[in-house]
Amino acid sequence: MDSIHQLRLELPNTIDEPDVEEPINGREDMVDHFILGLPVPLSKDTILSRYMPSQKEAEQLLGTYFGGGTFIQPFIHAQQFQREYHTFQHGQFHTASGFWLSILFSIFSIAAFVREGTGPEETAHKSSHKFHTAAGQCLVLGRYYDTRQNAPEALLLYAHCKGLRSLDPSRECGAIVCMAVRHAYELGYHRDPDNFGRFTVFEGEMRRRFWACCKQVDTMVSFQLGLPNNIILDNCDTKSPLNLLDSDFNSDVQILPQPRPESEPTPILWFIVKDRLMPVFARICQAVLSLRLKSEIQVMELDAEARKAYATIPDILRWRPVSESITDPSFLIMSRLFLELLYLKGLCILHLRYMVRGSANCILQCIQAACSIVRSIADIHYAFRPDGHLQAVSWMFNNYVMTDFLLGASTLCLHVNLDHRRRAYRNPMMPTLEEISLLLKRAHSICVDKSLSSTNAKKVGQAIERTLESAQSNLSVSLQPTAASVTESQQQPTIGIPVPGLTDWPIDYTDRDSSSEYQFTFSDLDPFNFISNGFIDIEQFYNTDTFAEDFNVAR
Repeated sequence: MDSIHQLRLELPNTIDEPDVEEPINGREDMVDHFILGLPVPLSKDTILSRYMPSQKEAEQLLGTYFGGGTFIQPFIHAQQFQREYHTFQHGQFHTASGFWLSILFSIFSIAAFVREGTGPEETAHKSSHKFHTAAGQCLVLGRYYDTRQNAPEALLLYAHCKGLRSLDPSRECGAIVCMAVRHAYELGYHRDPDNFGRFTVFEGEMRRRFWACCKQVDTMVSFQLGLPNNIILDNCDTKSPLNLLDSDFNSDVQILPQPRPESEPTPILWFIVKDRLMPVFARICQAVLSLRLKSEIQVMELDAEARKAYATIPDILRWRPVSESITDPSFLIMSRLFLELLYLKGLCILHLRYMVRGSANCILQCIQAACSIVRSIADIHYAFRPDGHLQAVSWMFNNYVMTDFLLGASTLCLHVNLDHRRRAYRNPMMPTLEEISLLLKRAHSICVDKSLSSTNAKKVGQAIERTLESAQSNLSVSLQPTAASVTESQQQPTIGIPVPGLTDWPIDYTDRDSSSEYQFTFSDLDPFNFISNGFIDIEQFYNTDTFAEDFNVAR
């Protein structure tokens, strides 16, 4: 199979074909392309005349994009793209492919998004939307369903733009990522350039950057949608990219320089570290989506793998509260948050099913992780306020952060509603009901703030209201924020320390009150697509009779 794939890459193929093929016998086979909705693409001249900004504005947008931090996609090399843009700008636009133009307009869209707004809800009518539309038109021009040079990069960058525009997961984004993955497989990105193909040193490193990004986006989008990954890691041998600035290497180098130390926070460092954490998270997602319950040994092995990977995060990228990061650049603070959330949500979803089924250790690990997710994001959200430390980058509160936040908040709601049924599982290391209620009050405030731009935030906000109402009888908790609830988030407890002797597989239900004391329906959601399957029907969430019926079926 490798030899066949190698031959396909070396033989002439569709990579060098023009953007729009001439129809056979004067007509396109419209039957083949009808479902793709592509009757007549706009011409290149029409797209450029309609959407291309002035040279001055274009250069400002490129400067904004390549001067940024975490929003840069590292598979676009700054100096190389600048040379290509220079050629394009000086009258060679007719040689630019539809995919290259799509990349250009996506860069414009991201840069305009960053310059214009403080969040997805404020950008619908602004120029970033116009550039995003142009990027899509260029994908159509380039025949995005064909595998050609720059097709995977253009599709993935377009999906990235689309993901920035909403606080809720995008199924369209998932479909686009799926196409990008398929193209990348066909072009051999899943094979390391040292072992496969004939690529220059520069091309090989850029392919590694792209494949790492492709794996990460595929895993994160699939997680959001509650679907299996498109990329199977056992089918890949592409190495992680090196910690290099774009200025450290170019298309003329024969040997790559030594990577910079991980104590140096380059824009790509967090991306490389994330690539180390991602395989464990992908395995956790696979285990969670499995229809077969895992044994105690299997769950704790994955737990240990996650902690081992987390231990490799360099100190410069370790999460710390915003109050302890005042002198750090915004991109570094957000990079730390993204890595922390990747670790915490892995622990949360790994233990969630078994928390519901009554495992004492899983209850502890899951709730500790959920508390830390909500606490960390509440800390960041507070810094995004108009006079906050991170106000300038508040657009980084994107759908990935929102999904993690809602996962944490929903898990805490779940725990509070189960808590009175689990008196026997009290643990001194477990956050108290009062501490969790204070976190939920902060979470409710964020849900209210984002409810106009996120359907899921509105749904979970309703669940939090109901949860706190049920807790009031014990704690007199109200939905009004208190000084304690604001300062409480600055404290970072120890997260996820396994407690010897608390695991109790297999769960024994025979000694429990069958009247519903331990019966509950959240047991077998599909399993981490909790928004779509868990909190849509708020009434069902509190219908214990239905929960008991579902739980008995699952058993």
